[in-house]
Amino acid sequence: MIVLSILLSILFPHQLPKDNITVDFEFKSMGLGKPTLAFYHYQVTLTNQSSQPVYIILPRWFGDEPNTSGTVSGAQYDNFDKIKGCTLFSETTFTVFSIKAKGKVVLSDYDIETFDESIQKKFTTKLRYIICSKITVGNYSLVEFMEKQDEFGNNLIYKFENPIVKDISIKTSK
Repeated sequence: MIVLSILLSILFPHQLPKDNITVDFEFKSMGLGKPTLAFYHYQVTLTNQSSQPVYIILPRWFGDEPNTSGTVSGAQYDNFDKIKGCTLFSETTFTVFSIKAKGKVVLSDYDIETFDESIQKKFTTKLRYIICSKITVGNYSLVEFMEKQDEFGNNLIYKFENPIVKDISIKTSK
């Protein structure tokens, strides 16, 4: 069995063990903005029990799920307490978190926004997130792009390598 495991890791070095990576959303509260904007506040726990680092991509808007590739129109770093995430603006808006091997990150106040008033009437709603092993923007790693994005400009293609797309149901009220 050990030989098979070693052989598989040589043949498929970037395959992600999807069962060892979890994303848990705990509903905290909901607030209203300008009509019909609503903010849903969550504590999000990102856990990576695998032996390799991963990226976890979370949406910033309900109903605006991230795609595994697209065109970047802008980017910025956002801080969630002491945790830094990289928010990419594209056809959708999402934030990327890098999680170390055997690592765990707790975002105590992660907001997801919506203009969809029907979500307020539901106890749960669908959410899509993505796990991947590497992110490229143009010909650059995500880190290189973020360091020099002013030089590279916008409208570069981003791509998630070895993506695992997960659809889950999360609470929208207590």
